[in-house]
Amino acid sequence: MTAMAWSTYSGADLAGWLVSEKFDGARAQWDGARLVSKSGRVINAPEWFTAGLPALALDGEIYAGPGTLDRVQGLSRRAAASAADWLGVRFCVFDAPGVAGGFAQRLDALGRTAHGLPVHVEIVRHEPCPGRAWLAARFAAVVAAGGEGLVARHPAGEYRAGERSQWVAKIKQHPDSPFLIGHSGEEIAA
Repeated sequence: MTAMAWSTYSGADLAGWLVSEKFDGARAQWDGARLVSKSGRVINAPEWFTAGLPALALDGEIYAGPGTLDRVQGLSRRAAASAADWLGVRFCVFDAPGVAGGFAQRLDALGRTAHGLPVHVEIVRHEPCPGRAWLAARFAAVVAAGGEGLVARHPAGEYRAGERSQWVAKIKQHPDSPFLIGHSGEEIAA
Protein backbone atom coordinates (compact mmCIF):
# COMPACT_ATOMS: atom_id res chain seq x y z
CA MET A 1 0.00 0.00 0.00
CA THR A 2 1.41 3.38 -0.96
CA ALA A 3 0.19 6.69 0.43
CA MET A 4 -0.98 9.57 -1.72
CA ALA A 5 1.35 12.59 -1.56
CA TRP A 6 0.02 16.08 -0.97
CA SER A 7 0.78 19.27 -2.86
CA THR A 8 1.83 22.44 -1.06
CA TYR A 9 -0.75 25.22 -0.92
CA SER A 10 -0.31 27.63 -3.80
CA GLY A 11 -2.54 30.42 -2.50
CA ALA A 12 -5.58 29.41 -4.58
CA ASP A 13 -9.11 30.01 -3.33
CA LEU A 14 -10.16 26.79 -1.62
CA ALA A 15 -13.83 27.66 -1.06
CA GLY A 16 -15.83 24.44 -1.01
CA TRP A 17 -12.84 22.25 -0.14
CA LEU A 18 -12.91 20.16 3.05
CA VAL A 19 -10.33 21.30 5.62
CA SER A 20 -8.82 19.54 8.61
CA GLU A 21 -5.90 20.06 10.94
CA LYS A 22 -2.57 18.69 9.64
CA PHE A 23 -1.12 16.45 12.32
CA ASP A 24 2.65 16.37 12.72
CA GLY A 25 2.89 12.63 13.22
CA ALA A 26 4.02 9.51 11.41
CA ARG A 27 1.94 8.73 8.33
CA ALA A 28 0.39 5.28 8.62
CA GLN A 29 -1.99 3.14 6.64
CA TRP A 30 -4.09 0.24 7.81
CA ASP A 31 -4.40 -2.24 4.94
CA GLY A 32 -7.12 -4.24 6.64
CA ALA A 33 -4.68 -6.58 8.37
CA ARG A 34 -1.56 -4.59 9.33
CA LEU A 35 -0.34 -1.07 9.94
CA VAL A 36 2.30 0.16 7.46
CA SER A 37 4.30 3.36 6.88
CA LYS A 38 3.75 5.43 3.76
CA SER A 39 6.75 3.65 2.22
CA GLY A 40 5.17 0.25 2.95
CA ARG A 41 7.30 -0.76 5.96
CA VAL A 42 5.34 -2.67 8.60
CA ILE A 43 4.77 -0.68 11.80
CA ASN A 44 5.04 -3.02 14.77
CA ALA A 45 2.23 -1.59 16.85
CA PRO A 46 1.07 -3.63 19.83
CA GLU A 47 -1.91 -5.91 19.28
CA TRP A 48 -4.19 -3.72 21.41
CA PHE A 49 -3.49 -0.77 19.09
CA THR A 50 -4.72 -2.56 15.94
CA ALA A 51 -7.42 -4.72 17.56
CA GLY A 52 -10.84 -3.55 16.44
CA LEU A 53 -9.67 -1.80 13.26
CA PRO A 54 -11.99 -2.58 10.33
CA ALA A 55 -11.20 -4.59 7.20
CA LEU A 56 -11.49 -1.24 5.37
CA ALA A 57 -8.18 0.35 4.29
CA LEU A 58 -7.45 3.53 6.28
CA ASP A 59 -4.98 6.37 5.74
CA GLY A 60 -3.93 8.58 8.63
CA GLU A 61 -1.28 9.64 11.12
CA ILE A 62 0.04 8.07 14.28
CA TYR A 63 -0.06 11.11 16.53
CA ALA A 64 0.46 11.89 20.21
CA GLY A 65 0.00 15.67 20.25
CA PRO A 66 2.02 18.75 19.30
CA GLY A 67 5.77 18.34 19.69
CA THR A 68 5.74 14.52 19.68
CA LEU A 69 6.90 13.89 16.12
CA ASP A 70 10.20 12.31 17.19
CA ARG A 71 8.40 10.02 19.62
CA VAL A 72 5.85 8.69 17.12
CA GLN A 73 8.39 8.38 14.31
CA GLY A 74 10.59 6.36 16.67
CA LEU A 75 7.68 4.11 17.60
CA SER A 76 6.76 3.60 13.95
CA ARG A 77 10.33 2.48 13.15
CA ARG A 78 11.05 0.22 16.12
CA ALA A 79 11.14 -3.51 15.56
CA ALA A 80 9.51 -3.90 18.96
CA ALA A 81 8.20 -1.38 21.45
CA SER A 82 6.41 -2.08 24.68
CA ALA A 83 2.67 -1.69 24.77
CA ALA A 84 3.21 1.03 27.40
CA ASP A 85 5.30 3.06 24.91
CA TRP A 86 2.16 3.38 22.77
CA LEU A 87 -0.03 4.82 25.54
CA GLY A 88 -1.35 8.25 24.57
CA VAL A 89 -0.81 7.58 20.85
CA ARG A 90 -3.80 7.97 18.52
CA PHE A 91 -4.43 6.82 14.98
CA CYS A 92 -5.96 9.90 13.33
CA VAL A 93 -7.69 8.65 10.19
CA PHE A 94 -8.39 11.07 7.35
CA ASP A 95 -9.06 8.88 4.28
CA ALA A 96 -10.32 5.48 3.13
CA PRO A 97 -8.27 4.63 0.00
CA GLY A 98 -10.27 1.53 -0.96
CA VAL A 99 -13.62 3.31 -1.19
CA ALA A 100 -14.68 4.29 -4.72
CA GLY A 101 -15.51 7.90 -5.48
CA GLY A 102 -14.26 11.28 -4.46
CA PHE A 103 -13.01 12.38 -1.07
CA ALA A 104 -16.51 13.32 0.17
CA GLN A 105 -17.71 9.75 -0.51
CA ARG A 106 -14.65 8.29 1.24
CA LEU A 107 -15.22 10.58 4.22
CA ASP A 108 -18.87 9.43 4.41
CA ALA A 109 -17.65 5.80 4.45
CA LEU A 110 -15.30 6.65 7.32
CA GLY A 111 -18.20 8.20 9.21
CA ARG A 112 -20.16 4.97 8.88
CA THR A 113 -17.27 3.01 10.46
CA ALA A 114 -16.70 5.48 13.31
CA HIS A 115 -18.93 3.74 15.85
CA GLY A 116 -17.24 0.64 17.10
CA LEU A 117 -13.68 1.86 16.54
CA PRO A 118 -11.21 1.66 19.43
CA VAL A 119 -11.06 4.81 21.58
CA HIS A 120 -7.55 5.71 20.34
CA VAL A 121 -8.74 5.79 16.70
CA GLU A 122 -10.14 9.13 15.62
CA ILE A 123 -11.84 10.01 12.33
CA VAL A 124 -10.42 13.45 11.59
CA ARG A 125 -13.07 16.17 11.46
CA HIS A 126 -13.26 18.10 8.18
CA GLU A 127 -15.01 21.43 7.72
CA PRO A 128 -16.11 22.99 4.42
CA CYS A 129 -14.05 26.09 3.62
CA PRO A 130 -16.27 29.10 2.90
CA GLY A 131 -13.37 31.23 1.66
CA ARG A 132 -9.93 32.72 2.23
CA ALA A 133 -10.76 34.73 5.37
CA TRP A 134 -12.10 31.62 7.11
CA LEU A 135 -9.09 29.59 5.95
CA ALA A 136 -6.68 32.21 7.32
CA ALA A 137 -8.53 32.37 10.66
CA ARG A 138 -8.65 28.57 10.98
CA PHE A 139 -4.94 28.32 10.15
CA ALA A 140 -4.07 30.99 12.72
CA ALA A 141 -6.11 29.19 15.40
CA VAL A 142 -4.44 25.83 14.74
CA VAL A 143 -0.93 27.32 14.76
CA ALA A 144 -1.68 29.33 17.93
CA ALA A 145 -2.72 26.07 19.63
CA GLY A 146 0.65 24.50 18.71
CA GLY A 147 -0.51 22.70 15.57
CA GLU A 148 1.41 22.41 12.32
CA GLY A 149 -1.19 23.68 9.87
CA LEU A 150 -4.10 22.51 7.74
CA VAL A 151 -4.87 20.09 4.95
CA ALA A 152 -7.50 20.94 2.35
CA ARG A 153 -9.07 18.25 0.17
CA HIS A 154 -11.30 18.75 -2.84
CA PRO A 155 -14.59 16.88 -2.26
CA ALA A 156 -14.35 15.17 -5.69
CA GLY A 157 -10.63 14.35 -5.41
CA GLU A 158 -9.71 10.76 -6.19
CA TYR A 159 -7.22 8.82 -4.09
CA ARG A 160 -4.09 8.26 -6.21
CA ALA A 161 -1.57 6.14 -4.35
CA GLY A 162 2.05 7.20 -4.75
CA GLU A 163 1.20 10.37 -6.67
CA ARG A 164 1.31 14.02 -5.65
CA SER A 165 -2.29 15.13 -5.85
CA GLN A 166 -3.58 18.49 -6.99
CA TRP A 167 -6.73 17.70 -4.98
CA VAL A 168 -4.99 17.75 -1.59
CA ALA A 169 -3.11 20.82 -0.36
CA LYS A 170 -1.06 21.10 2.84
CA ILE A 171 -1.02 24.55 4.38
CA LYS A 172 1.74 25.04 6.92
CA GLN A 173 4.08 27.63 8.30
CA HIS A 174 7.41 26.11 7.36
CA PRO A 175 10.18 26.94 4.89
CA ASP A 176 9.05 24.28 2.39
CA SER A 177 5.75 26.13 1.87
CA PRO A 178 5.69 28.83 -0.83
CA PHE A 179 2.92 30.71 0.97
CA LEU A 180 2.33 31.50 4.58
CA ILE A 181 -1.03 32.73 5.73
CA GLY A 182 -0.51 35.66 8.01
CA HIS A 183 -2.64 36.27 11.07
CA SER A 184 -4.28 39.20 9.29
CA GLY A 185 -5.69 36.81 6.73
CA GLU A 186 -3.45 38.01 3.94
CA GLU A 187 -1.30 35.62 2.00
CA ILE A 188 2.38 36.41 2.18
CA ALA A 189 4.90 34.99 -0.28
CA ALA A 190 7.59 33.15 1.60
